[in-house]
Amino acid sequence: MPIEHWLEASATTMTETRTLQFESPRALQSLYANDIKLLKNLEDSLGVRVTTREGWVKLEGDRSRVDKAQQVFEQLEKARQQGVAIQKHEFN
Repeated sequence: MPIEHWLEASATTMTETRTLQFESPRALQSLYANDIKLLKNLEDSLGVRVTTREGWVKLEGDRSRVDKAQQVFEQLEKARQQGVAIQKHEFN
C-alpha cells in the first residue's frame, strides 16, 4: 500500500509538516523495529522532528530534511512489503 501524506507549510517559519499514513499501526512500528530510540536517532541525524501515533508519522522541519526523512520511510516500507523484517541495522 502506498504511503499517503499531507503537507502543511508556514511561510513565516519555513518549516514543513508532513504526515505519512501507513496501512496499520503494526506496519508502521515494524518500520522502526518497534524501537522508539531509532526514531530519535532519525531526528538527530536528519534534523527533523518525528511524531508517531497509531498508523501515522508526522515529520517537521526544513523541507529538504523532511524530504530525506520521507525517503527513509518510503524505502523501509518498500522493504517491508517485499518481506524484509526490519532490524536496527536496516533502519540506520
